[in-house]
Formats: sequence, C-alpha cells, structure tokens
Amino acid sequence: AEGAKVPELRFPGFGGEWEHRLVGDLGEFLGGGTPSRSNDAYWNGTIPWISSSDVSEESICTINVSRYISEEALENSATKVVPIGSILLVARVGVGKLAISRQELCTSQDFINLTPRGVNARFLAYSFKAGVTKLIALSQGMAITGFTKEDLMKMAILIPASDDEQGAIASLLFSVDERIASQADRINALEQHKKGLMQGLFPQAN
Repeated sequence: AEGAKVPELRFPGFGGEWEHRLVGDLGEFLGGGTPSRSNDAYWNGTIPWISSSDVSEESICTINVSRYISEEALENSATKVVPIGSILLVARVGVGKLAISRQELCTSQDFINLTPRGVNARFLAYSFKAGVTKLIALSQGMAITGFTKEDLMKMAILIPASDDEQGAIASLLFSVDERIASQADRINALEQHKKGLMQGLFPQAN
C-alpha cells in the first residue's frame, strides 16, 4: 500500500518496517568532468573514463569503457577517480541510467557518483532503479535537464535494517540481470550465425 514501510513481496524470516533514510547519509559523493578534447596527451593514458552513453538503460552491470585518460588529464580537469563498488548515477542527458563500478574509473560531469557506506551497494543501486521516476522528477524544470548532488542528497529512501535482507534482495535481482545478459549473448551469437548462413546460402548476382 502507498505509504507503507514494508514491501509487498518479502523473503521469509524478515520482519519490521524499513528505515527512512536520506541518500546524503548513505556514503560519499564524487563528481566528474571532461578533460580538454583538444589536448591529445590527455586521452592516451591508462585511467578508464566514461560518459553517460557508456552506461546502459537495462542493466546496472554494463559499463562500456572505450576511452582512457592520463594522470595529467586528471590533474587538469574536474574528473575524479571513483572507487570500485560505487554507484554511478547519470544526473543529466539520460537521467535514470546507472551502474556499479567494477574497477576504478573516472566519469564525465553528467554523473553523480556515490560510494555507499553502511548499505549494500547493489541493494541501493536497485532501489534507485525501482524509484527511477523520482530521479526523473528531480531533474524536471532545470535549464539543463538534470539534478544536482544536493537534490539527490535530500531524496528519501526506504532501506531494510537487516544487512541480510538487503543482500537477499540484491542477489535475487542480480541473478536475474545475469540471466538476461547471458540470453543477450546467446541472441547475439545466433544473429551472427544467421548472417554467416545467409552469406553462404545465397550466391550474389554480378
């Protein structure tokens, strides 16, 4: 029911209301930035750097890293190195997309990055995904549609007091995400197979 502090679906063995928390109390925040595009030396380093287009709408696990910046770029721009296990939230241009970092990386200014403390990172990421309309609502009415770190910090969220309950929810959703990803790989392989068959089965008229 609306306003109830317990979920409709619950794993057996867990009781009690979920706790009302502010996102600002759930960890440390880091912003991002884009090193100057005109300096080639900035873009031939070893530090992964992503923009909002590198994160997928579907999965919190998918990050496509294709650009790497140098130490010099890090020193001369607003971007920061975000720790492993942080939640990378797209705050403008694709609001609602998010991912969890599985390596240290840097992001563009389109991200607000949260390194969770005292809360399961996957649980928190899925919680943001479940409440994505709230994130989109935060970003309405700005000149550049987007939300700020301050907006996000004031957002309320409900969290189970039990680490085990957080973990159980996160594990269930993560296992479904992994199955989706493996199915996508199989579809991709079948499509490639079909292309090969088509080329082999039809001679081309000159």
